[in-house]
Amino acid sequence: MTQIVLPIGIEQQLSIADEAVELRGTGGNLLGVFVPALASEYANAQPHISDEELERRFAEGVGRTLPEIWADLRKQQ
Repeated sequence: MTQIVLPIGIEQQLSIADEAVELRGTGGNLLGVFVPALASEYANAQPHISDEELERRFAEGVGRTLPEIWADLRKQQ
């Protein structure tokens, strides 16, 4: 991955970003999107499933092993 060292002013602007930021050139053309390393929307993310449900599913013992999943994916190709 190529690295670019930013001037201090841009670094300061991006350091306060808490969500994705569009980076545009002086002509308004989209150069790319900067996503902060720890975007606030993900920093405190919690699963949408309770601990009790996770325990129930684990105790149920159903599911597939990774080799089984790979085998199914190979069949679909």
